[in-house]
Amino acid sequence: MRNNKKRSTNKNNIIILCEGTDTEFNYFTELKKYVEQTAPERFLNIKVVPGQSEIIKSKNPKRNKKRKLKEDTETLPHYWCLYERSEEEYEIYKRQPTRYIREVQLYMEDYGFTEGWAVFDKDVHPDHEFAFQLADALTNVHIAFSSYCFEEWLLAHFEKNTHAFSHSECTSEDNKTLMCGTGVENDCKGELCLGGRLREKNFIPDYAKNHKSLFHSYTLPNLNQAIINAAWLRHLEDGPVYNRNPYSNIDNLVSHLLGNEDIHEWRRRDIPFALEGTVLVVSLVENGISIENVGSRSFVINNQNLFLCGKNYEILNSISDSVMMINKDEKQTFPLEHPVDSLLIKEGNRHFHIDINTQ
Repeated sequence: MRNNKKRSTNKNNIIILCEGTDTEFNYFTELKKYVEQTAPERFLNIKVVPGQSEIIKSKNPKRNKKRKLKEDTETLPHYWCLYERSEEEYEIYKRQPTRYIREVQLYMEDYGFTEGWAVFDKDVHPDHEFAFQLADALTNVHIAFSSYCFEEWLLAHFEKNTHAFSHSECTSEDNKTLMCGTGVENDCKGELCLGGRLREKNFIPDYAKNHKSLFHSYTLPNLNQAIINAAWLRHLEDGPVYNRNPYSNIDNLVSHLLGNEDIHEWRRRDIPFALEGTVLVVSLVENGISIENVGSRSFVINNQNLFLCGKNYEILNSISDSVMMINKDEKQTFPLEHPVDSLLIKEGNRHFHIDINTQ
């Protein structure tokens, strides 16, 4: 339960604070412009930080610590863009990634933003548990999280991938990016780093962290696939998200900005799941798919709610051209005339995907 302690305002505005000043900042700045052009009425203001002009520069880190904090705010410790209210509070919130949640909170309280998102990665941050607890305790403060890093979201536009990457980019001994996937010396060929995977498979052949047009050039055409793939990643395992790899929920923020209200969830075949007041089990049988109703109510199938999908979730056809009913304790089998990757069940704006090929 979130605490409703923010001051009220009628402004529909949003602050997006990015851990990275290159990839994430460029991506969401481009997305912000797209939203403002295509749906200018959706938000009164979308602010993406930190741009280079907004990063606070420490004037003199050796200045005397014994100063009057309230009288000289520029001597206060700071995060990316904002000064903390006291050194005592800074000690509480200064560790990564908690500092990003705290700064979003300060933006909302001090500048009247009604909603805030902190965008950050797993990396090797020490304070994930407290950061997620803090966000959960605040009103309208959300986390857009990727593991291992933001490139996991980019990769979701092109493939399902369960590999646990250990770097966003491989680096040399002098900490320079190797640009794996381009045939360089010590090229990991996308086995260790996500940047290398994007280049090696020619998904984003010119990928670099300072790329200025990722959203339009590469991700927008495959956005629906990325949203479904990200949901698929999330259903693979349970437990705290900051302990998972791979993982991404960047799609929640992207869908929110674009006004996409569809909810995508994955269910496993051969395992019962609740739907429309009953319980179904979807199984793969010889030359077909069976749907068994093990719940207490009948389930109605028509040409608008169940679909067979191929690669990249392309809808091939509805599972039945006519209205039919599966009563409780009954099973219906539907033949497969061509290769199918998944079954899609629609219930309003909720889309349930059943992976046919994987248990």
